[in-house]
Amino acid sequence: MVRTVRTKANRKDELRLDSTHLIAFDMAHTALRTGLASASTLNIIQFHTLIKVFTTGTMGLSQTDLCVCLDLKPNVVSLAVQVLEEAGLISRTKGDDGDGRVKVVRITDAGCDHTAVVNVCIIEQLYTIFPTQNKLFRSILEASIAAGANIDPPASEDIVRRFLASRALVSLELIRRTFETMLRNLAGVSFNEYRILQRLSEVGTPLRSVDLVHQLCLSP
Repeated sequence: MVRTVRTKANRKDELRLDSTHLIAFDMAHTALRTGLASASTLNIIQFHTLIKVFTTGTMGLSQTDLCVCLDLKPNVVSLAVQVLEEAGLISRTKGDDGDGRVKVVRITDAGCDHTAVVNVCIIEQLYTIFPTQNKLFRSILEASIAAGANIDPPASEDIVRRFLASRALVSLELIRRTFETMLRNLAGVSFNEYRILQRLSEVGTPLRSVDLVHQLCLSP
């Protein structure tokens, strides 16, 4: 048996992201967000909150635990929960421990139905943007959705296979947010500014703005 020894340099090369990777990421992220916008008035934080509550099933989550799961400030989560409750998509009830101060957040039937509608629209948008008439591309897209859905793990494994596209959306949103924060803190640039710098570094020659727009699939 021949064993391949991977050096640190090998592993470093394997993790390298070039401009084509980020084009694909940005296209998928845009498609997912467009699907959400076409079917819902919820913003991404509100929808992420809804999905996280959905993945807990009947168990629900306290609002404090929800802040931890979403890695968001309490006031941000409180506002999202308020919007979702007013829309009838979630409910807040007293916890089973008898402490009336602890509110457990659970998804309602209307919330499940809304998530299902959004999920269909997200899938339709993905199939519109990506060349899924090709069986290979379709398989790659579907595998990517399934993998992306599990980046942000569900709170309950019982419903792990439901609404993969919706869960992939919140996963990619988490990646985008983390990437943007890292770039601002380490380099003082935005995500798109980084992509422009990355492409100029790759080609090693000056490029016109119109060429960057075309090559990176950015808006003028």
